[in-house]
Amino acid sequence: MSHKDHLPSVLDNAPISRVWSPELPKGFAEPADREPYVPYEPTPISNAVLNPMFEQVAAHQKNVASALAPLFDAYAPETVPDDVRAMISLDRLTGEVHRSTKNLFAYSAWGESLLKAQGLNDVAADYKDIEEARLGIIASELAATGLGGERDKLLLGTITPYEVLNLLRYTSLEAAEITKVTHPYGYRMAYVKEARKAVDGAIIAHDGVVLPRVLSTYQKIQLQPNFSYYDEQGKVLGIKGFLATYKRPLGYVTNPEGRRVNIIERQSAALRIDEGSQDIPKGLAHDLRQPFESNNDWSRPLDELNKRTMYQDFFERSIQEDVDADFLVPLSTMVYAAAEPREEFEARCEYERTMTAKKIAKATIASGNGGMLFIGHDT
Repeated sequence: MSHKDHLPSVLDNAPISRVWSPELPKGFAEPADREPYVPYEPTPISNAVLNPMFEQVAAHQKNVASALAPLFDAYAPETVPDDVRAMISLDRLTGEVHRSTKNLFAYSAWGESLLKAQGLNDVAADYKDIEEARLGIIASELAATGLGGERDKLLLGTITPYEVLNLLRYTSLEAAEITKVTHPYGYRMAYVKEARKAVDGAIIAHDGVVLPRVLSTYQKIQLQPNFSYYDEQGKVLGIKGFLATYKRPLGYVTNPEGRRVNIIERQSAALRIDEGSQDIPKGLAHDLRQPFESNNDWSRPLDELNKRTMYQDFFERSIQEDVDADFLVPLSTMVYAAAEPREEFEARCEYERTMTAKKIAKATIASGNGGMLFIGHDT
């Protein structure tokens, strides 16, 4: 089924992959320390200063990491080379740190923006004092909105998509993770559909807009090569594979001010170029594996390689078409929400005001008022 044949919804998932959606291994068990455990729960705030429930969160995160680890190691398909497995395992570790850090910064920025609005953002020089001041003013806003329960769930990582959008619509929080599914080699991919359904339902419950699939193509596709060195000086490089990230908009809701909160899905995958891949063009894979001299600058030879092989175009088209191929290894799917930048919101409002004025003017002239139109004067 092509994208053109899809119904206009982000929920009509692509068919289960013939390559990367195997049955969960018989020895695998989901984390069992939290009841109920939601397999698409967002990443909690892992910071002892900002999160008073840090010890509980840290214990749960350790349990989750331990439960999922075999999917990256013991249950990794034997058809995937060791180099690619190592690349995927490293990406898992760096990805967890990245998500935790992003969520931490977004939460801290929430308090900072509230303090700044009251001219209190420089009240202390000590890090702990600053963060405690941010926590205090966040608590004040939550008391006014009655959303303290949602904040606690955000810190724990037990918050639902609907509750995340509550915070983003009715408080000064600018961004937050909504769902996260780790699915290396296609394991646990079924939870992605559950997560999308929950997100879609939350958007609708908040009177938001779910974008049709045809309007929700992948954007910001990024390819990061995974290099290996072929000499002791580190001047001869070879590519062992790529890590890809790509995003698409799922929809949006609006806050009482009319400012949009955009909901975005971010996926990550590993791209294989090894000889064991049956689906990647052999000539392309061979060319990508050839060592090249970097001279401490790999960007130029990489650009030349792309001009010669057009590998970026090949991989981007493959991602855009959701190809079911063994060279594209699914790793994770995350959904987050971010408030529309203030300048974009103001520009959009100004544009809408201008267009409305033009429509009124056109309608007034067409109504036959003698061709007379009075704008901006009391009558």
